[in-house]
Amino acid sequence: MVTPLMTHTGPYITFLEQSLPVIEQHLSDALSHRFNDERDELMGAMRYATTAGGKRMRPVLAMAAYRLFSEDMAPIMPVAVALELTHTYSLIHDDLPAMDNDSLRRGKPTCHIQFGEDMAILAGDTLNTYAFECLTHLAFPPDRVIQAIRCFANACGANGMSGGQVIDLKSHTHSKACVEQMHRLKTGALIEASLTLPALLAGAPSQVVDALRTFGSELGLLFQIKDDLLDVTGGKDIGKTPHKDTAQAKKTYCSTHGMAGAKQAMATCAQHAHTVLQTIPHDISILASAIDYGLTRTS
Repeated sequence: MVTPLMTHTGPYITFLEQSLPVIEQHLSDALSHRFNDERDELMGAMRYATTAGGKRMRPVLAMAAYRLFSEDMAPIMPVAVALELTHTYSLIHDDLPAMDNDSLRRGKPTCHIQFGEDMAILAGDTLNTYAFECLTHLAFPPDRVIQAIRCFANACGANGMSGGQVIDLKSHTHSKACVEQMHRLKTGALIEASLTLPALLAGAPSQVVDALRTFGSELGLLFQIKDDLLDVTGGKDIGKTPHKDTAQAKKTYCSTHGMAGAKQAMATCAQHAHTVLQTIPHDISILASAIDYGLTRTS
């Protein structure tokens, strides 16, 4: 089950619709193991959270980035799966009472509401470690695989998602610089990795790797600013509890920049992303279309 794409069109949506069955099958296969004891509840929680819906943006972007170098998607699928498993783990933990304390995710009860806090924590932990196990199945030269795993781990840790979450929870400043740093780490880092890992594994020239990394950073920030805007303007169709950031007085682009400023910041990210794409000597139409989708999506 994935989030409906409403009336969006363009190369990114076409590629997404073509890729979704492949992604869903690989995720299903990755989480198909069954146990005859209490561990089966753990697997059930992992499957529940992973198959609850979502845009599958990170695996789709990874496949789109790899398509710059090859039309055969099979080699990059361990990365696509690892990205979605890691993203799901981060959402499970983000929703916990100790974090954002949310009861709705992707239009369904959050994992800890459905299975209890203990099982939700373990489901997140297991998805996190399983993502790295998936990366051991990469069939690329070992030096490239090590580079990719290092990049992936960095995107998940203090220089990425976890670091951004700490800033979100503990920082006492609501400055514009703080909010941008938080967004680039908490949301942007894994999206940046989604674009960078395929280039590293494909052995792309350093300038192409750097361009995709920068593109991913700008696209990630754009998507998070859009989420901030949707929290203010959206209803329950956004898939999570609406207006929660505002109610909790959280640090967002809307609270620090205002609605008009947030929209301008998002437009600036889009402009930077389009500019850096022009330096890549490949067919960038799908990635360019992803920018337009990010700007106009409603959920």
